[in-house]
Amino acid sequence: MFNLNSTMMKKLFYLCIPFLMHFNTTPIVESVNDKIPQSQENQCDSPRVLKVLEIDSDKALLDWKGPIRDYYQVEYGENGFTKGKGKVSNSNISELFIEGLAPNTAYDFYVRGNCGGQQFSKWVGPYTFVTDKQMNSEQKYYAEQ
Repeated sequence: MFNLNSTMMKKLFYLCIPFLMHFNTTPIVESVNDKIPQSQENQCDSPRVLKVLEIDSDKALLDWKGPIRDYYQVEYGENGFTKGKGKVSNSNISELFIEGLAPNTAYDFYVRGNCGGQQFSKWVGPYTFVTDKQMNSEQKYYAEQ
């Protein structure tokens, strides 16, 4: 017969929990960690994988990946702008079309998600992109050929 001390019993117990929970959708034991409140940052994941899908001389389509949110805030401005001093736009989806950009200019953008009320994820960025050079109609014609 086996003689199991309390340390061995605890180890055996914690090894069996994942196996038992696999077959039962309700937890058998409530973990001590379940009682610890999570920080707001953990409850509100930030967007990720910032990129630009389309760029023209005066407009761009910004894109990012992230969990579904009430909405996203995007702040953008010329490369190196001071955070908080850029243009802010909201988007209900994970992309934003911006216009009125200067040709052949570098821009940065940051994104954060609204997780309900006044709770936001951390800002992610900057992602830097450069608008295309402005072409006159003759240059555009030859570029499209």
